[in-house]
Amino acid sequence: MTTTTSDGHRQTTRIVGTWIGLVLAAIVTATAVCVVDWLVMWGQSSTCYEAPDPRDVRIGRAWLGGLLLVSLAPWSLGAVTARRRLPVVVVGSFAVLPGLLLFLHGLTDGAWVGSFCF
Repeated sequence: MTTTTSDGHRQTTRIVGTWIGLVLAAIVTATAVCVVDWLVMWGQSSTCYEAPDPRDVRIGRAWLGGLLLVSLAPWSLGAVTARRRLPVVVVGSFAVLPGLLLFLHGLTDGAWVGSFCF
């Protein structure tokens, strides 16, 4: 009887540990993507409500797209190699969502007009 209880406890601990690890990885991914995307948008945007340079906008959009792909890669790899794919796909979707939303926001011209003036 103790073997069955011990095995059940071990499996429960492993499942909880897996979810904690996935959520922590998602938080790290979302935080890093938000910070780096914000820095890219701030660095490539215009100042004092001026029209942005089209070259800077193209570079910024390319960086945002590249960052989205980089943040998506480990979650895609995890979903392909995981024994239980659904938790990785669900948590990974939430982890990559801020990067996707910032990328879509970066596709608008208004996203690159900055308000920073000296």
